[in-house]
Formats: sequence, structure tokens, C-alpha cells
Amino acid sequence: MMHPWLKEAKSLMLQLGEWTKKYAEAIYPTEKGLDSAYFLGGSTLTEDKKTLYLFVFAYDNSSEKLLLNGVRNKIKRITSLKNGEELKHIVGPGAD
Repeated sequence: MMHPWLKEAKSLMLQLGEWTKKYAEAIYPTEKGLDSAYFLGGSTLTEDKKTLYLFVFAYDNSSEKLLLNGVRNKIKRITSLKNGEELKHIVGPGAD
């Protein structure tokens, strides 16, 4: 008989596997993205350094904007991998 916590751990690992498969382009092959001083959340950068992936877990596009501190690069667009929706953002003054 499997312990209840093992059953829950197995379920969580399966969910993580599904998420990883769905969003693989944001994970493989990439490198470390922005430091947390620039974006409060995880991020990765593609090897060619042309695409930055931000990991956003709770966001309401109708009333919120993503905050990127001190990012000097031109931002063409920010879109959701989940549904392709363009996300609103602001660039803060710096990461000091």
C-alpha cells in the first residue's frame, strides 16, 4: 500500500512533467535569464539571446502590468505561451 504522501508526490511529479512538456521551448536549451533585481520571478534566455522567457504564475492582463526594472533592451512584445495573448508591461527606472 502506497503512503498518502507518496501518492501526492507522484501526482505532483506527473503534473510537473506535463508542464515541462507543454513549455519545453522556454526550458530547453536555455540559460539563466534576468536577475531577480530586474524581474521578480524566474526567467530563461534562449541560446541566441533573442528570446527571454518570464515565468509568471498569477497575472490579470485586464488590470495588471508586468514590471521589468532597468531593462534597456528594446522590447518588441511580451506574449503568453499559454494562449498567445499580448501582455502589458512597464519598464522601471533601474535595479539599484
